[in-house]
Amino acid sequence: MISLPAFAHSNDTPNFTQVTETPESWQFIFDPTLIFFLLLAVFYLLSLRSFKKKPVSTWQIIVFLIGIVIQFIVLNPVSDSLASQLFFMHMIQHLAIILLAVPCILVGGPFFVLIRALPPKLRRWLYLPMIRS
Repeated sequence: MISLPAFAHSNDTPNFTQVTETPESWQFIFDPTLIFFLLLAVFYLLSLRSFKKKPVSTWQIIVFLIGIVIQFIVLNPVSDSLASQLFFMHMIQHLAIILLAVPCILVGGPFFVLIRALPPKLRRWLYLPMIRS
């Protein structure tokens, strides 16, 4: 029995008589979620400056930034093109995001810091219903 490679999220039937891709043929497509995480980190750091006393400790800030860095490492174009070819890389992406990046970002307490970066009217519209509940 012949074992065929598994392709992540692909409906294409690969041609197994030739090598599918080489590093020279990789497509470097910038993932828009990287821009989101970059903006998230920028707003987080800018809103920390608006507090007289830090609402989160230094280790929480470091862990939050580690979570952002993990997202950048896992979703950069090189890792993403490898993940489109290698199933184990695709699964490493999933596990790194789910088990490392998301908990790190949540431990950083971004909601209480990021809410400060919003305009006061929008802050009241978002924050007051949560306090009342």
